[in-house]
Amino acid sequence: MFFSLSYWFNLRPRHVTQEVMITLIAIFGVLVVIGVVSKFLQSKYAINDKLRARVWRKVGNLGLVMGTLGLLYTFFIYEEIYIFSARVWFVVWFMVTLFCIWRIIQLARVKIPQEKSSISERLEFEKYLPKSKNS
Repeated sequence: MFFSLSYWFNLRPRHVTQEVMITLIAIFGVLVVIGVVSKFLQSKYAINDKLRARVWRKVGNLGLVMGTLGLLYTFFIYEEIYIFSARVWFVVWFMVTLFCIWRIIQLARVKIPQEKSSISERLEFEKYLPKSKNS
């Protein structure tokens, strides 16, 4: 039943139990808290390490947006608004979240080290260039 298409694309899903609702609210609430904490970490690193602050900004945005959308989805389930509480929206939410996490990991593991190496190469090259007398 869990792996059938009719289960995920049913526009009139069965009533969700209170334990499931509390679990969903807790998961999405934790995502919002992660987003807020990441925003604080972004402001902490914004002065010294702009590249690390960029990663924390993206993690914060992901947590806040996806946590809020998840809480909105939970509200639709609670109010039994059938078109918006369909299970397919949870699948869409999950896939978008996984894609965003993959992009953040790619940024942190691939792009930022490349940018750091290009910055260090540029600084190494610029130290041999003549400087103006005004600076």
